[in-house]
Amino acid sequence: MRKTLLFLLLFAANLAFAQLKDDFSDGNFSVGPVWEGTTTYFQVIDGVLTSNGPQASSTLYLSTANSLATDAAWEFLVNLAFDPSTTNYPRIYLTSNQQDLLATTGKKAYYLQLGTGTNAENFSLVYQNGTTLTTLLSLPDKVRNPTSSVNVRVRVERSANGRWAIYTDFTGGRNFTYDGGVIDNSYTGSAYFGVYCKYSTTSRYNMFKFDDFKVEPYLDTTAPKLTNAVVLSPTSVQVYFSEPIPETQILDVNNYSINNGIGKPSHIQLSGTGGNSAILTLTNAIAASKENVLTVSNLTDYVGLTIDPTANSATILLPGTIAPNDILISEVLFNERTGGAEFVEIYNPTNKILDLKELQISNANFTGTNDKKAISATSLFIKPQTYWVLSRNPEAVKQQYEVKYPQQMVQVASLPTYTNTAGSVKLWKVDELIDDLSYTEKMHHALLKEVKGVSLERVSFTKSANEPGNLQSAAASAGFATPTYKNSQSEDTSVKNAMAVANKTFSPDNDGFEDMLQIDYRFKENGNLATINIYTDKGILVRKLARNITMSTQGSIYWDGLNDAGQLCKVGIYIVRTTVFNINGNSDSFKQTCVLASKLN
Repeated sequence: MRKTLLFLLLFAANLAFAQLKDDFSDGNFSVGPVWEGTTTYFQVIDGVLTSNGPQASSTLYLSTANSLATDAAWEFLVNLAFDPSTTNYPRIYLTSNQQDLLATTGKKAYYLQLGTGTNAENFSLVYQNGTTLTTLLSLPDKVRNPTSSVNVRVRVERSANGRWAIYTDFTGGRNFTYDGGVIDNSYTGSAYFGVYCKYSTTSRYNMFKFDDFKVEPYLDTTAPKLTNAVVLSPTSVQVYFSEPIPETQILDVNNYSINNGIGKPSHIQLSGTGGNSAILTLTNAIAASKENVLTVSNLTDYVGLTIDPTANSATILLPGTIAPNDILISEVLFNERTGGAEFVEIYNPTNKILDLKELQISNANFTGTNDKKAISATSLFIKPQTYWVLSRNPEAVKQQYEVKYPQQMVQVASLPTYTNTAGSVKLWKVDELIDDLSYTEKMHHALLKEVKGVSLERVSFTKSANEPGNLQSAAASAGFATPTYKNSQSEDTSVKNAMAVANKTFSPDNDGFEDMLQIDYRFKENGNLATINIYTDKGILVRKLARNITMSTQGSIYWDGLNDAGQLCKVGIYIVRTTVFNINGNSDSFKQTCVLASKLN
């Protein structure tokens, strides 16, 4: 028992010694852990390790003890107040057999270096053996915004078999994406971890910052996942996995299958250097606008874990071709409320699945190609008879209006600005005009006292948006806008005006069953205003439910059983009287009865 306890204590002590964690919240790098090197030229500012080297071309470094080298994971944050290059760059020494990171004699180490001749660079993984530097992996470029600085968090994983996997988040957060991997076991030991700063531009002396260092044991227990599948052409599909897959697995055509008679691919080739992506060549072509399911089975990763059965399939499709009037402008909010955001709603009236990546949007000030703003940089499929909303700030729209389908909102950072008095919205496919809508503030309902926060909706999709009367104010009963779903002012002349109570008896006792009276309505014309009053069977007015509010052409209004004083009405029979009129002089009236009931004791 004593030997077992001693072993556990020694194991725990060694494990603690092997691990590294330092976020510099203690304000120094001299204890817990101890960093050595050109210590004169570093300082901790606001909990961040910061270079403070001489204002002359220099190479600085700090290192600290670390023996983890395999079955290990490294995490750290790098912040540079400049664009790294081949002469101004940082290195992160993941492993080193020497404390002096400037030394070369007998040196064995792995490091990540950031710095090339472009402004969208990513890291390179390098093995150092003395003076010989071997680049094992150059990660694909990632765009930085702005390009004049860097704020990147990195995670590196290495298994016992020498499989390196590198993940980055160039926003500085922890939304890591897998950038690439490689197998190399040239050196399996380590004694130190450290940072290395080289600069020839003297102003860079205090522009290297590092934080949140963590080195810990890591054992891969996460099954691989199919993260994406993109149709490149009718006969080719590119697949992406969450981690590197052995070639014998990722290139095996028997591991893939597509339904609808497409079957397995005839050929597969690797894509990129990460080992997590491949291009499938199909014998049977994919039909446009038809959803298919790609399923991956029997595939394993480098440690033998089989693909996650809950993430082994993906919907793939080839979008249809967009022609004029295939995507229509449905609604526009150009005069937003305080704290809100403008939006443009579009609608797909076709039976085709279309890709919004192909479209651009502009406003009335359009003069050339540069004025067209892309809706999406990646494929974004809009299904038939669905409404999608474009806005610079979808969250602000959600806070002020009911959004039935939030997944159908698109953040367009460069969405054109639409003026409050008059303007136009234009949709383009390169130089081909797909649809356009012109508006003025005077198109709003004549009886509306306030139009701020009220959208203009398209009444008919079979008529041009610019036909007189085809744009109407969204109804007050629908919240003055209907982002992502059917317009409140859509018109159907085949129906008659009608109102009815859906449940003639209701009991407002909060038991979850018929707690409210539901009054359904439908009008053949848009632009109606309604007054709805509730009376007792003796003719006494108890509730002014609505007073000259604009109504959608179809919807429901609810009575909670309360009177105008906010008190619950007595059990009994009540009469709902509705008067509807519009600015064309048309009017109608309705009367329904209902029973306010209560449970018997």
